[in-house]
Amino acid sequence: MPAARPMPTDLPENDRALVEAAQRGVPWAPAGEGQPNFDGEMPTVQASTIRALCLGLWDDVRLDPRGIHIVGVRIDGDLDLSEGTCIGPLKLRACHLTAPLRLWGATLPSLYLSASRLDAGLLADSVRITGDLVCDHGFRATGDLRLLGARVGGDMSFRTATLAGGAMGALSADGVTVEGSLFCDEGFNARGTVRLPFAQIGRDAYFRKAVLNGGETIALFADGSAIKGNLFCDQSFITMGAVRIATAHVGGGAFFHGAILNGGGESALIGDRAEIRGNLFCKDGFTARGSIKIIAARIGGSADFNGAHLDGGGNAALFADGADIRGELSFGSGFTAKGTVCLPSAHIGVTVSFIDAVLDGGSGQALNAENLKVQGGLLCRDKTRINGGVSVAGISIQGLLDWRPASWTGMLDLSHARAVVWADNWSGRKWDCDGAPRIILRDFRFDSFLVADFVKSDAVSRLNWLKAALGDDFVPGPYENLARVLRAAGDDAGAKRVGLEKERARTRHEVKSSNGRLPRSARWLWGAFLDLTIGYGYQWWRGGAFGLLFLLLVGWGVFNSSGPLDTGGSGIIKPALPVAFIEDLGRRIDDRPLWPGETPSHHGIGYRLPPEYPPFSGFCYSLDTLLPLIDLGQSGAWSPSPIAPSFWDDKRGWAVTFYLYFHIFAGWGLSTLIAVDLTGVIQRGTGRPSE
Repeated sequence: MPAARPMPTDLPENDRALVEAAQRGVPWAPAGEGQPNFDGEMPTVQASTIRALCLGLWDDVRLDPRGIHIVGVRIDGDLDLSEGTCIGPLKLRACHLTAPLRLWGATLPSLYLSASRLDAGLLADSVRITGDLVCDHGFRATGDLRLLGARVGGDMSFRTATLAGGAMGALSADGVTVEGSLFCDEGFNARGTVRLPFAQIGRDAYFRKAVLNGGETIALFADGSAIKGNLFCDQSFITMGAVRIATAHVGGGAFFHGAILNGGGESALIGDRAEIRGNLFCKDGFTARGSIKIIAARIGGSADFNGAHLDGGGNAALFADGADIRGELSFGSGFTAKGTVCLPSAHIGVTVSFIDAVLDGGSGQALNAENLKVQGGLLCRDKTRINGGVSVAGISIQGLLDWRPASWTGMLDLSHARAVVWADNWSGRKWDCDGAPRIILRDFRFDSFLVADFVKSDAVSRLNWLKAALGDDFVPGPYENLARVLRAAGDDAGAKRVGLEKERARTRHEVKSSNGRLPRSARWLWGAFLDLTIGYGYQWWRGGAFGLLFLLLVGWGVFNSSGPLDTGGSGIIKPALPVAFIEDLGRRIDDRPLWPGETPSHHGIGYRLPPEYPPFSGFCYSLDTLLPLIDLGQSGAWSPSPIAPSFWDDKRGWAVTFYLYFHIFAGWGLSTLIAVDLTGVIQRGTGRPSE
């Protein structure tokens, strides 16, 4: 700093008056002056006088601690306080500076430029201002406004200011530190980029009702900035050009409701990897022309897009890939998106909702939420209209997945998706909504249907649902998951029906995919046999019934041919109760006596039956001995009776006896099989569903 010297004696009148006011600590304005006329004649003050007062260069002038306060003058010359330390505040209100205001490396208690006009900009890199920096109330600047690496101990305000911009943009405050709040609001207008990368804001940052015109590039560049309070870009905040807050840290919320962002390039808002401790509000008429990007962003509260209007301009409307949102993610109340809403691999702490929303993906996807993780539910319902495909493949929903849009065209891909509860507007035969929806269910798993009147959860309706989704394709997983859900709900019959339809679909698929007429015919016949007999293992009672019928007919033939002589049988089956036997009947037939110990050669043994003795019937005997729960009196009245103790001496007699034992045991076994199958003891397909 130059050595102190006495005040010059030849100062102009205005300069002398300024010195006197500065020594008394009172504002000074030219006598009789009203509103300043920046484009016409104005009273002047020499820049050198202001510099000398600020830096204390005149040893015979003592500046009042209240500093210098000048109103309504044009400053003549280059006001350069670079590397200097001002001994008091500098207030230039409604003043006109035609040369640059140079404050490089300077130190000031405070700087006020309210309502002033700077024609050549402000060069204040590394400036240190212990108090406030105020450029408000109609402040206008043309040229570069440089505050790179500046430190402001209080607030920095450009409220209602107009920045015409220069080669570096409208405001260059890279790495600025503001201990208080930043005000660029209430009509703040900037032509050129407002640069705040890596800025440190101790409280809130306000851009409310501001207009930033960055042209085709960037309107607000605040990558890496740290705002301890809230970021307000709301209430008719308007930009031409992108807003960048990538990797920024916001200690409170980020408010964009009612803002209009016109992205100059592909994006309107870029917040990739930003961290917002509070909520992100892009609602209530928020409009973006260009993509919204919050890729890998962390939001401690909710992200609210209710009533917003997003237009990706040929690109996706929203990129939120890998975003971590601890609260809700809402797209409702008239939300519209032209372009894909991208949520792949994002984590949502509560609920994702599309209620009364419009998603228009054009010829592409309307929603991409692949591998999305939601701790609550995903709701798409009411008046929501979707034009384009929707992919939620791999999604994980810990609550309700409610898919009931009013209008829906395109494909819904639920491949590998997981949900606890599923609800939709399937009417039982078709989708109860406009459009031509299609659905992919490969490895889609859920635990239950929503219990509500509008949700069809019966087996018949859901089988139609599967058939509409799968068409001619065969995928076992959806059938197995549906059966598991129905079984868990207590509908065992429905679960078995689903399993049976799965095997029928498998057979149709295998028949269709077989090469050659013979393999196709063989596969069809085998499938028809399994279906008819045991219902592919889901209706074992059928096999039991067919087995009983077969044994009934076989037993009828065996027992009828082995019945008493007077019924046309061989006489192997004889009365089981005591009767009067005619001992010499065999001798009469053989026409010779039997030697002692000799075995008769046939069963022609006579007996006399009481009139009330049950007559023998081969059919009734077969039925009585086959079914354990009925008693026709045949099994107790008649029984096979071999005429020799050795099997080899009476093979037929013993064969009928052994068959009777088999007949009885088989009847018990098949009857038990039917009973346990009909009561649900036998289950199939309770394991992990296939894909």
